[in-house]
Amino acid sequence: MNWYKQTKYAWNWKKFLIPSLFPLIPFFIALQFTPEKAKQFSDERNNNPAIIQNDLAKIKQDPISNQKENTIEIKQPTEHAEIKQNNQIDINYIKDIISQHEGKRYRAYNDGKGFATIGIGHLLIPTDNKLFGNLFGPYYETNFKKILNGSIKLTEEQVEKLFIYDLQKHLDIAKRLFPKLETYPNYIQAALISSIYRGDMGKKTRDLINADKWDEAAKEYLNHNEYKTTKLRGVVSRMNENQAAMFRYHKETNN
Repeated sequence: MNWYKQTKYAWNWKKFLIPSLFPLIPFFIALQFTPEKAKQFSDERNNNPAIIQNDLAKIKQDPISNQKENTIEIKQPTEHAEIKQNNQIDINYIKDIISQHEGKRYRAYNDGKGFATIGIGHLLIPTDNKLFGNLFGPYYETNFKKILNGSIKLTEEQVEKLFIYDLQKHLDIAKRLFPKLETYPNYIQAALISSIYRGDMGKKTRDLINADKWDEAAKEYLNHNEYKTTKLRGVVSRMNENQAAMFRYHKETNN
């Protein structure tokens, strides 16, 4: 039994605290707090009305500075034993899938096809000097040739920042190429975005997917010149995995 229940004269903290929070309700409503968010906000401040009211006033005065800057929030990898079908894109799951296939390199390297690559599968092109200048500062724009030849090494933070940029760009492309992308289960979203990220999504395959002919799309997907000629096991296993996702979805939607 709790100590405060052992005597009838014990202080009832609920009767004191709940009425004291009533004046704060307009603040929560004005800031569009859900009941869950309001409770979390209050708990984090030890349910102290004075502290809560002061912090709410600050947020109300400057709401922009309290919003997250990035359009994509990258978290630490999580377990994905059960992938639920919904209309949202689990960007952390897709980040996990792509980074596992691509690997991570801090200096420019040859990707096996004669192209300079860096970070998590970022293909380097001559105009990237402006991109690197925007992302990392003017030094990286003026010394871009040294990045290309491997003389300059990127930091962990820079590789992650470049990956976020690439992920957002390819996610936008995927949404444009597949209008129903957000209605697919997460494993299909990951397969499609991964194929676009690597550059092996052919037009015929895309058209079949958009026509909901997943069985035909899966077969057409591997009717790809690189798949037939490559000696890179990573490419083959990655494309096989994407095809398996398409066959799985075909089976699930035809039962």
